[in-house]
Amino acid sequence: MRNFEIARILIEVADYLEAKNVRFKPQAYRQAAEYIERTRTDIGRLFTRRGIEALEALPAIGPHIAKKIGEISKTGRLRYLEKLEAELPVAMGELTAIEGLGPRTVARLYRELQIRTLPDLARAVSQHRIQQLAGFSEKRERQLAEGIALLRQSQRRLAWREVQPVAQRLVRWLQARPEVSAAEAAGSVRRGERTIGDIDLVAAARNRQPVLAAFCALPDVVHVFGCGDTKALVRLAQGIDADLRVVPPGSFGAALQYFTGNKAHSIATRALARRRGLKLNEYGLFDRQGRRIAGKDEAGIYRALKLTLPAPAERTGVL
Repeated sequence: MRNFEIARILIEVADYLEAKNVRFKPQAYRQAAEYIERTRTDIGRLFTRRGIEALEALPAIGPHIAKKIGEISKTGRLRYLEKLEAELPVAMGELTAIEGLGPRTVARLYRELQIRTLPDLARAVSQHRIQQLAGFSEKRERQLAEGIALLRQSQRRLAWREVQPVAQRLVRWLQARPEVSAAEAAGSVRRGERTIGDIDLVAAARNRQPVLAAFCALPDVVHVFGCGDTKALVRLAQGIDADLRVVPPGSFGAALQYFTGNKAHSIATRALARRRGLKLNEYGLFDRQGRRIAGKDEAGIYRALKLTLPAPAERTGVL
């Protein structure tokens, strides 16, 4: 499994534990998830090759969580999470995606109003049942309604012809920044998919923070979901989300290849790299000693893998 998939499962565990008012453990799971999302190490591969002990040696991962990560890596699931889901049968990830709705509130809404899903919550809001609960107000209910609308808007897909001009304007804006040495659209926009869920952008800059801060302050941005040290996620006035990743110049080609996808193509190229004794991720192509041998541009990565550089629209699981 990919690092972000492992991290997502750990975050879900943290949310369910927080909903049960468990102390300390939620933070431990979130810290482990944050480390896994940040690290260049392929966590699943590390476990396969070196076992639980190698996971325990990593920062923010103790013996208990290491065993959970091992199970996820081996089976693609976690029985502990399934047990927590059975005890609190709600769509935790879907509901906590609404701004201002945390795990404990989700648990309370389930106990008092039997709300399990987003449609359940939307129905309760429309019937004004939320504001009747102790501690809730008409204003809070209105905020939930706005959060539901925002989430639903982000879940719809737009035609490529509508999104592509928006993506290109953002790319041109990035390319005009003095800090940025390269910028491109990635994901389904770059592959030319018929419909687009969001805009993925990749930029290269040595000084990343000013680029991300300026991106989050663009006039077209109507909502900022997150603006960190390496990435930002915003909602645009055009009704679509834009996800910007800013990487060092030496990793631009690797990041562009990684975030262009599609998923099957990314899996196939990483598997080919492993068979050749190499490691491929969004930071570059590395040899057995951990030296980066390609990553500045996509052509160098495919050349090192002895592949012809494919057009983005032709990237599938077949190499």
